[in-house]
Amino acid sequence: MEEFLYRLARGDRQNNLLGQATKHLDDDSPTDAALLNYFSGSIDVKAFEASITSAKSKDARCDAFFHALWYADITHNRALAKNYYDRLAQFDQFACGSALVFAEKFRH
Repeated sequence: MEEFLYRLARGDRQNNLLGQATKHLDDDSPTDAALLNYFSGSIDVKAFEASITSAKSKDARCDAFFHALWYADITHNRALAKNYYDRLAQFDQFACGSALVFAEKFRH
């Protein structure tokens, strides 16, 4: 997923990386599956957010919202980036510490 986002930030959209990542998912990766489907356009924002919000793991929700923030920033969707930044800000430092630090880069 990170490789996809790094390349996308350089203007090189490699959807094949999403397909490769999907092959490595297991049943315990619902947030990763939702991210990959969202990035590929298989699901929309509402379906993505519903999947993430219903995830049991705080860490997984935090990670998913961070990656969605990164994607929104790359695709210049300021409103969505703010939405995901605000969602991250609701986590405490214990559950989402490093993502909160990196999210500051995307704060506009």
